Amino acid sequence: MAEGPLYPGESLGFRAWRLEPDGLHSLNMDHRWASVESEASCLRPESHGLRRLWDRPHPPELIPAADCSCGIFAYRTVEMAEYYARSLGGSVLGAVACSGRMQVYRHGARAQRARILALLLPPWGLVGEPARQLEEAASRVARELGVPLFPSNRIPEFLEYC
Repeated sequence: MAEGPLYPGESLGFRAWRLEPDGLHSLNMDHRWASVESEASCLRPESHGLRRLWDRPHPPELIPAADCSCGIFAYRTVEMAEYYARSLGGSVLGAVACSGRMQVYRHGARAQRARILALLLPPWGLVGEPARQLEEAASRVARELGVPLFPSNRIPEFLEYC
């Protein structure tokens, strides 16, 4: 992976998660977001199936490192996060404030840390009982994390809030 420029500070990004009985999980790897904030770690390549050029995990101060897939991914737009969610089976979208060491790319960034700002129910075709179950589960997770949950028909308000 080519190295992107590094920026200090905080950056707004959008991502998708799988919603499971115990909370939010990243789509690419088995990482549960146990709190509103998450810090990336570098895992051995066999633990997540992504190619990595390092022989062993590198120190936390190098996350996200060039030529490694480590870091918390976030997209620049809700539309990109939605596309990603649809492709990989995501069930909820959200906005995050990325911080720490960051590598910025055309469509988004990889960050050392991310803090969930708000969650958004997906704007695609769930109706009836599946929609009700998703809304209940997402509401519970939003309450546990202390973040607002926006329905899919309130995307402008979601963006304004973020």
